[in-house]
Amino acid sequence: MSSCPIDLNYIHTIPWNTSVCPDYLRKSPSNSNTANQICCQTLLILFSIGLAQHLKEISIFQLPDLPSASACILDFQSKLKSLSLPPDIASTCFGSPECFQIGPHICVGIETKQDWIDMLGPTTQIDIMPK
Repeated sequence: MSSCPIDLNYIHTIPWNTSVCPDYLRKSPSNSNTANQICCQTLLILFSIGLAQHLKEISIFQLPDLPSASACILDFQSKLKSLSLPPDIASTCFGSPECFQIGPHICVGIETKQDWIDMLGPTTQIDIMPK
């Protein structure tokens, strides 16, 4: 079995509002699609912190293969479960782990930092925006 190349332990150390997800996917009139979207968006942002660190370390935007992507979703889900969130919340929000697997079908074929530079140049509007 493949392992996740991302250290997801930051989930327990950075402050984030777990209360956006407590009623996720409960079948009750008070739960709305908007609440589910907010929860899933929060989880995607949280997972993206790990992807950004992965990019910084090895200059690859996504995970190398489907087994690694699957392992990361399972690891992420395990971390969320330890925070008393539903045990299937990550897989339900993200769907197939293929969306985190590197490939030419994602992000107009940009897979590495060098692909980014080749397509957009070494400096973009993001780099020169005031901080």
